[in-house]
Amino acid sequence: MNKLIGTIIPIFLQIVLVTTAINLAFFSFIVPTQAEMNTVSPAEEPFFSKTSKDKNILNENFTTYDGLGIKLKYSFPWVILTKLDKSTCHNIDLCLIHLGINQTNMPQIWIIQDKFESQSIKEYCKCNTLKDYENHFYTNIISRYDNFSFINENYTTFTSNEIPAIQLEYEFSPSNETSHTITLFTNNNKDAFYQFIYYADSESFPMNFSNFQKIIDTVVFDSRKE
Repeated sequence: MNKLIGTIIPIFLQIVLVTTAINLAFFSFIVPTQAEMNTVSPAEEPFFSKTSKDKNILNENFTTYDGLGIKLKYSFPWVILTKLDKSTCHNIDLCLIHLGINQTNMPQIWIIQDKFESQSIKEYCKCNTLKDYENHFYTNIISRYDNFSFINENYTTFTSNEIPAIQLEYEFSPSNETSHTITLFTNNNKDAFYQFIYYADSESFPMNFSNFQKIIDTVVFDSRKE
């Protein structure tokens, strides 16, 4: 998917944190966000701008991944750092996998699933279309980040399924460190919205972007009902 360029930082609900290998900083952002959306500080960092320090982080190598209603193939040098992808993950609105390189702060990839039946969609987003989904996250979270700078919005499809997608690209600068981010929004025409997020510092962004594209090019939405 060579046309892939986009950004938007996902928004999550105010829920009780789950005690897993997922980074505490990640949770500290997710928890307050959606239930009290209007109280988010413009300078607050997005959850994925913080590095997991948890000693129980997975660091799991994979050849293929099959979960969250998608299938994808490995692309060097990414490993799975965290995953919440059980069939009940939508009950707590945390359905995701998190990829990284040697547990470094950047770059990172997040793949997030929002089931239509989840609280985030039914009660907060109330999204009927993919554009609704994108607008919801952009308006309530992304545009509020510290030193936020919008770059581009584009429309494309997942080539493997010809499923429409919206791509956004932007930068933000928490703690004087610029993060360049791409988010691809889509749905599976069945029961869920998705966000595919890649971010890195400005210097390393181009070096690993092709690896992100390779992973995206392998994504197939599973036709089976989860």
